[in-house]
Amino acid sequence: MNQRNLARRIVSGILGKDGRMQDYRSMWLDDVMVERATWGAGEPERIGLIVIADEGYIWVRFWLPEDDAVVTRFFDAGLAPVGVYIDVTMPLLRREQGYETLDLYLSLWITPDGRVTVLDEQEFERAVSDSTLAVGEAKWAEYHLRELTAKIARGHFPPPLVRNLRLDKQKGTLNQPAG
Repeated sequence: MNQRNLARRIVSGILGKDGRMQDYRSMWLDDVMVERATWGAGEPERIGLIVIADEGYIWVRFWLPEDDAVVTRFFDAGLAPVGVYIDVTMPLLRREQGYETLDLYLSLWITPDGRVTVLDEQEFERAVSDSTLAVGEAKWAEYHLRELTAKIARGHFPPPLVRNLRLDKQKGTLNQPAG
């Protein structure tokens, strides 16, 4: 991987390494890796007007190799869902301890009521125009974005593992409802 790609790498295991994140955990469900971390005190982070990170907020990241997707669910301090963030990436590469991929600048945001927004289009266009993204990466990003949005529109993405996730209020742990 060349130097220009290092800043765009997304690597499993670093979710809990942000200075504000604590209580990092990860687990494997077959070939899917799930990471979880809780935010500590500090300035809130937002997507638009929506707070996605503040003290007590929990992020759960899913590495989905079947869909070549990195999906993060955000929960507020009361464990209510805040939204779903999907990084548009190159295909996931399996490593000994986890996954890594390259961020292709574009992202999708899904609100709890199901509204979908494409994020970072200007950043993507700049990366294409200044050749930060190679031609093949840009084409893959546009193709992958179309595939993901089509799957979302058909109700096939994110998969039930992600859509149905609830956090147990008693223990703050991951909980998959039956059915």
